[in-house]
Amino acid sequence: APAAVLVPFCTIGFRSGLYCEWIRGGGLGMAASSELDVRNGEGVVLWSHDVGTFVQDGAPVRSLHVYGSAWDLAADGFDTVTFGPAGHLS
Repeated sequence: APAAVLVPFCTIGFRSGLYCEWIRGGGLGMAASSELDVRNGEGVVLWSHDVGTFVQDGAPVRSLHVYGSAWDLAADGFDTVTFGPAGHLS
């Protein structure tokens, strides 16, 4: 059995999916199939709809970073943060 589970995540799951494939291909210098169970987190936007709970420092939070306005599709009741025009959080 794998020694650990690793679940990368991003806004909608695309970048984290690519990262999972990189890791599975040995990108972390591990034999991923035997040492690490790698699963795609599928994105915080989907999580906000399906699960609806995020925790930071042990406390529930109702805000999340959604990369840009095109991905600002979080569930109702969430405050979203995007990058501004200069690439800084807005």
